[in-house]
Amino acid sequence: MFRVGRMSIVSVFCIAFLVLFSTSVAHGQDGPEKQRIAFSKPVVGPEVSSGVRPHLNLDVLVAEIEKALLNTRKFEVLTRGEAQIRAILEEQDLATSSMSPGNAAPGGMIEAADYIVLPTVRAFRFSRGHSAVPNVSDKWFRQDSGALEVDVQIVDTATGQVKAVFTMNDRFSTGRDIVNSRGGAPSGARFNTMAVNVAGQMAEKLVDAVFPMMVIAVQGSTVYVNRGEDGGLRQGEVLSVFRPGVQLVDPYTGEVLGSAETEVGAVRVVRVNPRFTMADVVADKMAEPPLEGDILRRP
Repeated sequence: MFRVGRMSIVSVFCIAFLVLFSTSVAHGQDGPEKQRIAFSKPVVGPEVSSGVRPHLNLDVLVAEIEKALLNTRKFEVLTRGEAQIRAILEEQDLATSSMSPGNAAPGGMIEAADYIVLPTVRAFRFSRGHSAVPNVSDKWFRQDSGALEVDVQIVDTATGQVKAVFTMNDRFSTGRDIVNSRGGAPSGARFNTMAVNVAGQMAEKLVDAVFPMMVIAVQGSTVYVNRGEDGGLRQGEVLSVFRPGVQLVDPYTGEVLGSAETEVGAVRVVRVNPRFTMADVVADKMAEPPLEGDILRRP
């Protein structure tokens, strides 16, 4: 996992299809095991000034990233929040105490993650500016602005290897309001909105890294895609279609580097369902009919 372009097309297709359409899950049976992911507390880079750090709510940022990842329904997200871990440890202590019937076995509630998400806040701006209203006393133009940039590393806990690196950012700028005084800072809701948008970007990039967008079925001119409402697709969006070719292997290490690809056309999104998307072939851009297993990418 987390090896973009390094899995055989058959392997990627099988994983995506099982995650999204497994009938065993529909009947309440055990489905394919999800990758366990945990988040460390974000590191604040030295570029972030001390003056704005009080407005940088890291707990909100982590909570929104966890929520966005859970909403993809493709990963098992493990909490690493201090309060949550403390509550789990207290529950484990209770389970092994004399108050627990049968004196339950210890442990088993805190699971090891397969991958750790390491966020670093590289840039953060959160300011309020004022300028005097001409020819009017004690009146000011007020304008708020802010920006948030977060780098994320995905680390394999078994090997310590960095599997992927993402950068997400968001910003805002309000119009000018006339107010009676100067001072203060933008509303905390502005930061919350940036955190939600950054988290959404991170979840989308992570899903793209693990489960590339792919054609999972073709019926006539209609193409079915392994992305739903969690994939960020929009009706009318055009996606390029690529046909995987020969597998590329590093002759020195034997590592599979991916496969040669040929662009064969494009499809247009017509309907986004909760767990899959339907698209129509763009006839004048399609050199060859789409096939199951073709890769889809935004141009």
